[in-house]
Amino acid sequence: PTDKERVLDQLTDTELEILELLGRGKNQQQVSKQLRLGAQDVASHRTRIRKKLKLKNDEALARSLPGAADALRAALRQRAPSRRACSGRAVK
Repeated sequence: PTDKERVLDQLTDTELEILELLGRGKNQQQVSKQLRLGAQDVASHRTRIRKKLKLKNDEALARSLPGAADALRAALRQRAPSRRACSGRAVK
């Protein structure tokens, strides 16, 4: 695994989903609606993502998203079967 993949392994499935949607340009409210989570839950997950990735703020998170896209997709593909079984949400 690459360094980016190793870092993404620290994230939960929900955090990966949120990170992917943010990377696609979705805002917090859109992410909340799509994943059927409360807006505060999404905000909390986003904060934990920043801490795990050792990013100081949302600007740093936004800057990191384009560079992590391939590793993020790989991590999501790798986890997809277990996520479907656990969450009941469809994975795209």
